[in-house]
Amino acid sequence: FMSCGGNATFDIVFDNGTETRQLPETILHGVQWTIHPEVVTADEIRAMREFAATEKLRKEAEAKKKSEEFAADVAALKVDPRYSKLQQTGQGAQFNKLVAINLRREFKAAFPGIKFSVKCDGYDSVKVAWTDGPTKAAVEEITNKYSGGHFDGMEDIYRPSRSPWTEVFGSAKYISIVRKHSPDAMTAAVSKACTKYGWPPLEVKTDSFDGSAYLVSRDHYQQKVVYGLLEAR
Repeated sequence: FMSCGGNATFDIVFDNGTETRQLPETILHGVQWTIHPEVVTADEIRAMREFAATEKLRKEAEAKKKSEEFAADVAALKVDPRYSKLQQTGQGAQFNKLVAINLRREFKAAFPGIKFSVKCDGYDSVKVAWTDGPTKAAVEEITNKYSGGHFDGMEDIYRPSRSPWTEVFGSAKYISIVRKHSPDAMTAAVSKACTKYGWPPLEVKTDSFDGSAYLVSRDHYQQKVVYGLLEAR
C-alpha cells in the first residue's frame, strides 16, 4: 500500500533525546509510524527539546573526543619503532598489496623458518596459506589487525570498519587463511586418534598439487578429532 497526500512536514522529538527533522506528512501517515491520541503539554515538549539539544551537544563532544584519540593513535603508530619495518599508507603500495607486503614481513619476524604464501585476490582480498607451523589462532592474531570490516550474515551486508592500525598499515576487505598439513603431521594425528579411540586405521592421502595431506573419512566426528589434534599442535 502507498500513502500519499499532505504537504506538511513535522519535527519529532523522542524521549531518548533523538529527533527526526522535516518528516513529510505522507510518511507520518504510513505504516512505520503511529499517531497516538494522547496530547502532551507545551511544557513537556519544551523539556524534551531541551534534553534533545543537550544530548546533541554531548554526542558531538563524544565524537570529537573519539576523533582526537583516533588521530593521536594514528600519529603514535607512524613513529613507533616496533613497526619501523612495516610499510605505511602513502608510501607506494595500495589496497591489499600493502597488506600483503606487511603480512609477509610480520610472518617472517613472528614465525621464522615457516614458509607462507600471501597472495592478493583482486583489490580487496588477501589469501594466506602455510603448512604445519603456527596454529590458525596464532596467525589470526596478526591478520585480524588488517581486517577492513566483516560480513553481517543476519542482514546479508558487509560492514566496513577502520582502526588506527588499518589507517597506517592498510586493510583488506577479506583475509582468508588456510593451514595445510604435511603427510608426517597428518599421519601422526591419525595414529594418535586411532589409538585413543580404538578406531581401525584411517586413510591419509596426499594432494598431487601442493603435497599437503588430508584425511579420507566421511565420519564427521573422526574429522573433528583428527583436525582438532592438528590445530592444537
